[in-house]
Amino acid sequence: MMNLFILPAVRIILLCSYDIF
Repeated sequence: MMNLFILPAVRIILLCSYDIF
Protein backbone atom coordinates (compact mmCIF):
# COMPACT_ATOMS: atom_id res chain seq x y z
CA MET A 1 0.00 0.00 0.00
CA MET A 2 2.96 2.30 0.58
CA ASN A 3 3.77 2.17 -3.15
CA LEU A 4 0.38 3.73 -3.90
CA PHE A 5 1.42 6.77 -1.88
CA ILE A 6 5.06 6.80 -3.01
CA LEU A 7 4.38 6.72 -6.76
CA PRO A 8 2.11 9.84 -6.77
CA ALA A 9 4.58 11.60 -4.46
CA VAL A 10 7.46 10.91 -6.87
CA ARG A 11 5.39 12.23 -9.78
CA ILE A 12 4.60 15.41 -7.86
CA ILE A 13 8.28 15.87 -6.99
CA LEU A 14 9.25 15.41 -10.63
CA LEU A 15 6.62 17.96 -11.72
CA CYS A 16 7.92 20.41 -9.10
CA SER A 17 11.49 19.87 -10.28
CA TYR A 18 10.43 20.61 -13.87
CA ASP A 19 8.63 23.77 -12.73
CA ILE A 20 11.75 24.93 -10.87
CA PHE A 21 14.04 24.31 -13.82
